[in-house]
Amino acid sequence: MTETPWPRRLLAATHDVKTEWTRALFDAFGPGGLLAREAPEFGREHLLWALAQLRHTNGRTGLMFTGDTTIADELGYNTNDHPGKRCRDVLTRFGFFTQQGKQGRAAKLRLSVPLELLDDEETYPALSNSVDDEVITVADTLPSKPRKKAAPKNGASRPAEPSETGSVEACPAHPGGDCPDPADPFNAAPPWGPVVCRAALGV
Repeated sequence: MTETPWPRRLLAATHDVKTEWTRALFDAFGPGGLLAREAPEFGREHLLWALAQLRHTNGRTGLMFTGDTTIADELGYNTNDHPGKRCRDVLTRFGFFTQQGKQGRAAKLRLSVPLELLDDEETYPALSNSVDDEVITVADTLPSKPRKKAAPKNGASRPAEPSETGSVEACPAHPGGDCPDPADPFNAAPPWGPVVCRAALGV
């Protein structure tokens, strides 16, 4: 079973599209279907969860950003033990939904269809006539950016200053270059540099 996202196209979430998307999902889940072949871990509980996600998909924008807790409550699940994450991972990997970043803590999902299911336009005509031209090859078009490391609280980090000879001298007391204010060395003040620090503190 590959973890590589499958190509897909985004959909307009009209009533006809939602109806035919449901049929396409059931076909993919059934014997010999795409999910039955490639994602055997996708069970009946995931199918029900997918239909709940579809119900919350906005018909104008094609977006769904209802959180797992809300859907779990609606389906009677314990909020700490539900199939939401597994369902979302499978559907976004195969292209039934495409994530477009997050809305708060909830994934923002756009209705889409696997490119493989559009090979025969007569099978799902409503889907074929309602797709965007662009082929999407990622599961999330707006992935989260890595969080920046927080700045040190006790003085900002600063490189060692070059000496008169051009070589870099590090302060013996603060080799990391985060020398404090010499007038108040125990306060978390902006650094003044190793030259001033050595003179002021006698190091």
